[in-house]
Amino acid sequence: MLSQFIRILILFGLWGQQTWAQDSIRIIVSEQGGTPVEGVTVLVGTGPDQPFVQNWKKTDSKGIVEFQTLSLDDQPITLSKAGYPRITYFNQFGMDFQLKLPPPSRFQKIEVSGELTGFDNTKLGRLGLFVPFFTSDKLFQFAITDLISPIDDQFSVLGKDLYLPSNVTLPKQTHWVGVVPVTLNKPKFHIPVFVPDTHHFIGVGGTFPFDKVKDTLSSDTGTLFDIINDVKFDRLHYVTDQYLTSPRTYNLDLGLTRLKQCLRVSAKNFPSQLRVVSFSLLRFPQSYGQPYMPMDLKALDQGAQGISCIENDTRPFNVMNLAFNFKKVNNQTFFEKGMSSIISRNIPRGPMTPGLLEHKSFFSVPDVAVTNQGSEVAVSRPERPGISPTASALFAVLSDVQITPTANGVVEESHPKWVVFASSKTSYFKLPQLPVDAQKESVLIAPVRVDTKRWEIAWLGLETRHQFDKSQLRSVNLGYDLFEAMTHASRNAQDF
Repeated sequence: MLSQFIRILILFGLWGQQTWAQDSIRIIVSEQGGTPVEGVTVLVGTGPDQPFVQNWKKTDSKGIVEFQTLSLDDQPITLSKAGYPRITYFNQFGMDFQLKLPPPSRFQKIEVSGELTGFDNTKLGRLGLFVPFFTSDKLFQFAITDLISPIDDQFSVLGKDLYLPSNVTLPKQTHWVGVVPVTLNKPKFHIPVFVPDTHHFIGVGGTFPFDKVKDTLSSDTGTLFDIINDVKFDRLHYVTDQYLTSPRTYNLDLGLTRLKQCLRVSAKNFPSQLRVVSFSLLRFPQSYGQPYMPMDLKALDQGAQGISCIENDTRPFNVMNLAFNFKKVNNQTFFEKGMSSIISRNIPRGPMTPGLLEHKSFFSVPDVAVTNQGSEVAVSRPERPGISPTASALFAVLSDVQITPTANGVVEESHPKWVVFASSKTSYFKLPQLPVDAQKESVLIAPVRVDTKRWEIAWLGLETRHQFDKSQLRSVNLGYDLFEAMTHASRNAQDF
């Protein structure tokens, strides 16, 4: 009898060990490039000891942390490490997770400046534009200031002050207004970038009708967007993989690579009161995680337009249409926070290129409500019945924002502090309460002035007809892989 009891205990012990090994979850944490990260605080649940005791630990040297608990059923996982924004992955299910930290915090800025050359001699006006490449996440939290600098440079024409964004150049040229010669000369560009980091830049150049553009820009309401379609971009030069730690100067010869119209683009059913611009984008190189190089820009709110790509290039390209709005006050252009966008991916070059690409399934711009000192967020749904696809996920970023007055307005600088991914069913979320030790970890590596706090919220969605390479249609986990697959986004923001 005793021996049978002992055997039962042994069997129970063995069974218990096997069940305990199965009832555990494993989380691997890495940087954006896939390198495991040690010392990350991982919290499973809504707060310490919720939903189970000892639900937070730090990752080991391999970026791994394990918890002895049942498989997760719709729980958040939060990652916290000094020098990085915090990140919460809501709606997690299962036992094995591979999660990424956000890009590390950056606060130091340097100036990138230079000149764009290689323009043809012509009676038309000549204009250049210098911009960074777009990272994949920027396609879905795009700000017009990523393309058009919020900093304006002042120059004079016929005794009247004109303003152009600091990343726009006008090589020296002379035009005639009646019998009066007019010389334009704004040869330099300059933009700020965060360092240390690897950057990619492109300069594009084109021509424009001088009289029309002069009249538009010299009016009280005229902006660069009113003359977009009058500018014919026809040349470019790019530099890639520039690891920067200090100011850099680039002088780019735009005559080396030419652009040519590759298709026509139109937009319909976009939210009312918004304007639409279209970008042609080339991924460089053509692989996962690489940035996108903008090639051409057109306004579509007045109808279909031809858009250009690199001449004699066979690589697939992408087209993004962005619906947005702005206003001009005291020579400063202010962009509204609400936007909606569609991107068509991997459009083939050659005989398979469509004659007309039409975007007509835009999301609506969501409303955002922030309560409880920023820890709770509610957002309206983006779907438009009979027009747009169903939302696939929610992406949100909480930032500290600096607002700096300039001669013509203000310049804003955002420093992300908390990133959120949530499933499509989530229209409300509350940030988890971190353990005391994690709360003391500094998200930013240097203190910054905070003029306001801001939640930026983006709904993401997928419409398969906008992915031309059907081999790229694959399921993705809730997280940064979404930016490689989604085709639709709508976003808004709320300061508090």
